[in-house]
Amino acid sequence: LAEDSEIVAMRAFGFSKNKIFLPFLIVGVLIGLALYSVNLKIIPNSKTQFKNTVIKLTSKAILRNVKSEQFYAEIPKATIYADKVSKRGTLLENVFIHIRNEEGFDERSILAKKGVLIKTREGLERSPKIRLLLYDGNIAKINRSNKNVAKILFKEYEFPIMSGDIKIGFVTRDGMRSTSEIIGLTKNIKNEIDKLKVGEKRGPGLKKLRRRLLNLEIEYWQRINNSIQCVVFVILGFCLSFGHNRFKKKGFSGPLFLSIIGYYGVFFFLLSIVKKGGIPPSVAILTPSGLALVLCFFLMRRLNWVS
Repeated sequence: LAEDSEIVAMRAFGFSKNKIFLPFLIVGVLIGLALYSVNLKIIPNSKTQFKNTVIKLTSKAILRNVKSEQFYAEIPKATIYADKVSKRGTLLENVFIHIRNEEGFDERSILAKKGVLIKTREGLERSPKIRLLLYDGNIAKINRSNKNVAKILFKEYEFPIMSGDIKIGFVTRDGMRSTSEIIGLTKNIKNEIDKLKVGEKRGPGLKKLRRRLLNLEIEYWQRINNSIQCVVFVILGFCLSFGHNRFKKKGFSGPLFLSIIGYYGVFFFLLSIVKKGGIPPSVAILTPSGLALVLCFFLMRRLNWVS
């Protein structure tokens, strides 16, 4: 495309730069739309399946690594001890479990005569769950702030090892959610934030929700921006390939390379401002693409067939 002979030949057939550019633009738009549609479900589902595969491998490691008369502390916020372990780690005798929360104020201690590790799975794409069925024991709850102790006796108790508030491996990240899930979760978090603003309880809970909302909005607008980038970089690529030989004496291709570097420089700079609460995520993520489009059309107008 950048050779003079090819340009002369295309001019002889009556092709203008706009006619040549139009197929590239159509392909860029189609790729952008395809990428957005893929981001709706296919990519999040593939990430979820990958996560589930890793969790399956982790669950097998759990069953093998629980040993007799050894403390097992690989589970977040929990420690397991058993006098005797048999059947490849699935049957435990004289089990002791110590559980602590994130703040460290509340603790639970569980004693049981027997424990059985079982794996369950819900649905085709759900994460596998590992539960420890405990028999004939007691649960002691200790509150270190007011020094209260509560004791509960049980004949059968189901302790979640990979479910609920105790999980091993990956958590469900925003990139693993479909676009519709992100939109729904964003609305729910906004409603919770509005309720906390009206009520008296704000503190760390409100800050955590705002941080969560910010991450969701960044993920959502980045998916939209990925489609816009397809069009932006197609235009830049066209100008770069067309003007490389035609304008190399004028140093025309250098600013095109710098524009790509500048794009990501502006992008990450605005993204850092977003995380500080300075500007909305939509403005920070879409602004570099908007500026790049303005630059692209300016460069397109400078392309000269005759020179």
